[in-house]
Amino acid sequence: MVRCYVCNKEVSPDKDISCDLCKEFTHAVCANLSRTEVQCLKGRDRRISFYCTSCTDMKLAIAKIHELKNTVDALQNEILELKANSGTTTPASAANDCNNLKNTETIIQEILERERRKQNLMLYNVPEQADLNRAQQITADTETVKEILTILNIPRDDIRPVRLDLNGCPMETCANYQLSPLIDVLVCKCIFGIYTILLVNIYIPPDIDLDDLEASFDALAVALLGKHVIFCGDFNIPKLLSNTDNDRKCLAFNAFMDILDLKQINNVTNCNGKILDLILTNLNCEIDVSHDTDPLVPEDLHHPALRIFVNMNGYQPTIRFPCSNIPHYDFYKTNYENLHKELVKIDWSFIQNSHNVNTALDEFYGKLYGALDKCVPKSGGQCVCIPPGLTAT
Repeated sequence: MVRCYVCNKEVSPDKDISCDLCKEFTHAVCANLSRTEVQCLKGRDRRISFYCTSCTDMKLAIAKIHELKNTVDALQNEILELKANSGTTTPASAANDCNNLKNTETIIQEILERERRKQNLMLYNVPEQADLNRAQQITADTETVKEILTILNIPRDDIRPVRLDLNGCPMETCANYQLSPLIDVLVCKCIFGIYTILLVNIYIPPDIDLDDLEASFDALAVALLGKHVIFCGDFNIPKLLSNTDNDRKCLAFNAFMDILDLKQINNVTNCNGKILDLILTNLNCEIDVSHDTDPLVPEDLHHPALRIFVNMNGYQPTIRFPCSNIPHYDFYKTNYENLHKELVKIDWSFIQNSHNVNTALDEFYGKLYGALDKCVPKSGGQCVCIPPGLTAT
């Protein structure tokens, strides 16, 4: 007969509880336990323990050690079972699990890399002095970058220079500049016979200020003017599709679309019924945008995967006549450091001393073009997209 260690009356092992340490039974009433507590202690997968008064006072530490030992034993048994069952895993399921894990790791690494990279500014053709040691070269790079940023009206002191080699790999002496977040742009050039289309993937961070946004749009408009493009990306302008006329970011975006003659063609909504990713194009051919049910990576419900189908059959791009063969300044190949030095050396006081506007203008442009001729190479025009039946002459 099993008796309660409190009242010494008979207990039922099926209904009453026992101390997890000494295994002595007691009535729930004698232990001051509620019905809910008893149900929890009777559960098969319970995570709590019950100790009698004596064990609680004298042997609580031993009880914890005993419980820890049981946990370790259970874990060891579980590990042995997993090892025994590992042979039943099919190669296909193992490969799928491995691929899913690799995809997840790749996405996480890409997000971390974007966060690290989004404030970088790359400067090309920064001169290197071979007679300097590593510390001196870093100091020289820092001062050079500061001077260039001052010219661009972005003075900053928190510069960490990182010099890259021709392959884009960090060299032993390193100029990497942390700037406020601008936009991420990836351009892919696709050639279909005589037609060329630029696929532009773009991301604009939501915290970008108006000046940076307008500067980015201006740079894209200049670079892509006259090109046939398809934009795809998240522009992060919430009021863009709400017909808001007084939002300055919307006005900058609409001006950008007008310059490149773009139209928005994506109507695929996300889980909230909104369109966050825009598809912009100036092509005059058939383009179909639909939800892709088989994405390459796990799908974000707020940014549904898109499938874009472009029908090139019968595509007739806008005709562009040949440009002039008159040489023009090629500012992409300009030595801006020397140009800055030439402009600084010019004495502009003649403008205030001149009494004739035409004479002052002639002298002004003469000095300006003189500096440009020294530092900016010239290139001739190129004849492109000559219409059928016409020649370059």
